[in-house]
Amino acid sequence: MYRELFSNEIKYRFNISDIDLNNLNRDYLSEYDEVYNKLDQAINIKGKGYNLYILDDSNEDKIKNIIDYSNNKLKDIEAPKDICFVVEEDKYCPKVLFTNGGSGIKFKETLDKIKEDYLDEIFDFYNTSVCEEKEEILNEIILNKDKLLNELIELSEENGFHIKTKKRSFVFSPIKDGVPLTDEEFEALDNEEKNSLIKKLSLLKSKSKELVKKLKENELESILRVREILSEFLKTQMQERKLQLIDEFMDEDEVCGYINYVCSNIESKIADNYTSKYDDDEPIINEIVYSYQINILLDNSGIDHPRVIYENEPSVQRLIGKIEYENYNGIYKSTAKDIKPGAIIKSSEGVLILRAMDLLNYPQSYNYLKKILLNGYVDFEFSKSYLDALSIKCVKPELIKVKPKVIIIGDYRVYNILYNNDEDFKNVFRLMGESDYIKDKNEKEKENLTSTILNICKGYKCKPLSNEALKEVARYLSRQCEDKRKLCFDNLKLTNLIVMANDIATLEERKQIESEDIIQSYSKESLLEKNYLQQYKDKKVLLSTTGKVVGCVNGLSVIDTGYCSFGKPIRITCTCYKGNGSIVDIQKESDLSGKIHNKSINTLKGLITTLFDGYEDLPIDFHLNFEQIYGLVEGDSASAAEAVAMISALSKVPVKQNIAITGSVNQFGEIQPIGGINDKIEGFIKVCDTIDNSMGKAVIIPSANVDSLVLSKKVEELIEMGSFKIYAVDTIYDVIDVIMGDVYVTYKDVLEQCKKEFKRYLSRGKK
Repeated sequence: MYRELFSNEIKYRFNISDIDLNNLNRDYLSEYDEVYNKLDQAINIKGKGYNLYILDDSNEDKIKNIIDYSNNKLKDIEAPKDICFVVEEDKYCPKVLFTNGGSGIKFKETLDKIKEDYLDEIFDFYNTSVCEEKEEILNEIILNKDKLLNELIELSEENGFHIKTKKRSFVFSPIKDGVPLTDEEFEALDNEEKNSLIKKLSLLKSKSKELVKKLKENELESILRVREILSEFLKTQMQERKLQLIDEFMDEDEVCGYINYVCSNIESKIADNYTSKYDDDEPIINEIVYSYQINILLDNSGIDHPRVIYENEPSVQRLIGKIEYENYNGIYKSTAKDIKPGAIIKSSEGVLILRAMDLLNYPQSYNYLKKILLNGYVDFEFSKSYLDALSIKCVKPELIKVKPKVIIIGDYRVYNILYNNDEDFKNVFRLMGESDYIKDKNEKEKENLTSTILNICKGYKCKPLSNEALKEVARYLSRQCEDKRKLCFDNLKLTNLIVMANDIATLEERKQIESEDIIQSYSKESLLEKNYLQQYKDKKVLLSTTGKVVGCVNGLSVIDTGYCSFGKPIRITCTCYKGNGSIVDIQKESDLSGKIHNKSINTLKGLITTLFDGYEDLPIDFHLNFEQIYGLVEGDSASAAEAVAMISALSKVPVKQNIAITGSVNQFGEIQPIGGINDKIEGFIKVCDTIDNSMGKAVIIPSANVDSLVLSKKVEELIEMGSFKIYAVDTIYDVIDVIMGDVYVTYKDVLEQCKKEFKRYLSRGKK
């Protein structure tokens, strides 16, 4: 049974008095209830793959909120570890070393200092008498050398030769009467004397070789003894400093291990390369000591908890990192200091936030990101790129273990594509959180709305809202979800609404935003709507709002461009003639009908069969048309109006033109809910006012849409005055009673008249 809706059923209510201003959480987004829970899970679960995809629009305010929430969640977690590259044997293959957060610089400075200490101790060992045992051995070398040389000199003189030393060799010159012979004098000697001198020279050379060999053996033996002494000397001299250093890093096994490694290698290698002469050994000493370098890839000094990083341009270099190169005479070289970290390394142990569309703009980045999340390591092999074709001496760092939690924000379309087409995506993004915009209009959500508005006003430096303005904001949000019991927390639309209203209030020089500022911000007519209204006024679009017409019904539609929407009344007409029960839809015949509308036409065939005798073929064809509609007709919200037009055309009972209909009908005659109810009603009123006036006009809506009514103040006032009426119906019979009946005519009378017309058509078909 139909009923007229009264003002108290239609009027929008939003009680402000039950909002507790002391209980507001300004950092909480109501629509993110599930997202916050999933984000907690992602951070709490330490295993691989528990990264999060958030189904939402990624505007600036939402991203900031996720960043703030993540930071708050991570605030009690200790700072992430510093990441260092350390050199062991090969400077082009540095190893990864982790230190406690913020201690990487201290570690590097301390190790640099201990290397300088080693150099000082080495210098002292070479150039001072700090080690008596070493001095004794070196003096022993000198004494042995002098003794052996003196023996060779004596032997030379006994055999008539003078000896000169040249580095590691000896030159023997024959003498006569204490004077060295010249070449001419030697040639002047007789053969016997020459042969005697040659034999003696051969003996001396043999003795000198034995001497050199013995000198080398003695020196090597002594040097080996000194090397052992040097090694022990360095260990002894540096022991206390090593222990102090290890004590500073006693809770860091990797650091202590590297310190011991460096010290042990310096001590052994310096000793192995000792030759007793500092000037000769200095280059190799510096090479050994300075070969052990520390390069800090990620310094977390001043960071008290893991980082939250939002990367809005996730190229491979910005997301993962890069290796820089320097050109040395046409040869490109790089070392550990040339490695630069990307966002995924910086956010290790923390959170990395990405927008889906940004990431998909860089397909390579997406592929590398998946590999990293699957394996848990960053590999810098990708960074060579075009330089592979050149002569390169490139650093090849060890894989870096990373543990970021990655959050991607994107829409359903991207999620569905990745989930259904990329098997890896399912493994690395096991968590999905949806933003739930639609919330019950209860005390909690009212407080959340108030908190959100206060945040927007603070962030965009807007004026405060009056209580009535707050109510209008709520009306707008309820209208967005077409439910007076709900609020639609669309942060972007809400922000735009308040910012625009603030601009109006500023121009009007008001101290606060009033309700009329809010109304003006969201209800301003678009140019497209104005043009349509002008066409009705100029009778370019025909619509009757008075009297009664057979086979003509005022239906209601919505024009939605995405950036604006408004209601547009349309004339739905029907004629009937003798036929075989077909419904000819002119829209469909003209290829102007969508799939859903086609379905609704087929539903009407079932409805007609239900209303009338299903045992006989209908002797009538119906011709339906949406007058002056030249675009695609889609949807089934006009099917109730089409049914009325068909019944009117058949029964010849006229339809009231001051009443418009919206609603979907099924085969059993039940009226089903539809969308766009508020735009449709307000659009009809605007057209009525444009043509003549809205006095005495009405609309018929499905009963299931009563809670969808969130009408403007103007419409509420018209209904309160009784100038405009809304009828809620449950069945097609209710619709017939309202739009075709009166005190004397009911739907039964109308349907009976239809049956009489059936008989007439049938009788005319008989011979």
